[in-house]
Amino acid sequence: MVYLAGATTRLAGWVTLLASAVILTLSLIDAAFTISAAEAVIHGHAVIASVSFDLIDGPGNDAVGRVFLIAPPLLLPLGAVVLGSRLLPRAFGHTAVAFGVASIILGLAALFSATAFSLAIILIIAESAWVLAAAGALVISPRPASGPPAPAQPLPQGTGSRTSASPP
Repeated sequence: MVYLAGATTRLAGWVTLLASAVILTLSLIDAAFTISAAEAVIHGHAVIASVSFDLIDGPGNDAVGRVFLIAPPLLLPLGAVVLGSRLLPRAFGHTAVAFGVASIILGLAALFSATAFSLAIILIIAESAWVLAAAGALVISPRPASGPPAPAQPLPQGTGSRTSASPP
């Protein structure tokens, strides 16, 4: 969406890409601990299995899940990207910004409250529904007349540069 909106060079686009990378990294860490727990059980390493399990879904701990909630919210900057373009209707942008703000608030509250943690899980489900709705809207809507900006073309050799040598 960042590319389609032509926002790859804007701050909101960069923050969206950063948040995406953080969430991808957390997903890979979660998968690694899940595999670690399964492998430890298979090979009889009870302590490693217990630690790995506690990090992904421990009793009241769920360290990786709680880090997901305090990670940079993806939909907040993505909402700014949508609002700064004609890619989707503005309601998608406003909703994404609201989800992003709610994600920050519930993510921090979830560190201290089981109720907030449950509400954050519900918020994640709603955010997933937003993603599906946005994807559907992208598929059925016609492309905007002004697509992503064309890449900058380099200047021909010897023009516009103070460091270029002049011909003799």
